[in-house]
Amino acid sequence: MSIPPAPAPTNDLFALLARLPGSYAGPTRAEEGPYAIVGVGEATLAVQLAETLVAVNFTRTGTQFVLDSADAGDAARTFAELAEVAGAKVRRISTGGSASEIDVLVPAAHWRPTILRNSWPTPPGTAIRRRLPMRC
Repeated sequence: MSIPPAPAPTNDLFALLARLPGSYAGPTRAEEGPYAIVGVGEATLAVQLAETLVAVNFTRTGTQFVLDSADAGDAARTFAELAEVAGAKVRRISTGGSASEIDVLVPAAHWRPTILRNSWPTPPGTAIRRRLPMRC
């Protein structure tokens, strides 16, 4: 009886993420450049943070990333259509909206500072009320 050899270690992040079932639903390859990024709604901050990597807001060739939140779908759709008409490949990344229009869905996180949450006693039933919107 022989032991099969261990698989060769890989540094390919996409391949590692793809092997984790249910943990990654994003792109599996790099998009073609040049890149441009625009954000609407809550995604405006993400675009500001990404300006050091992608300094252009609109492109006619390559890939146009449109980041948006669920409440800004109309504006994001307009930006995506403009970029597509200009000739760019559009990738929409959103926290919600119509599944047929979104390429990558990013789950919205509820930010609650730990220091505030632990500063005073919690009334009975609060934990159940906090989890209820996440189940609906």
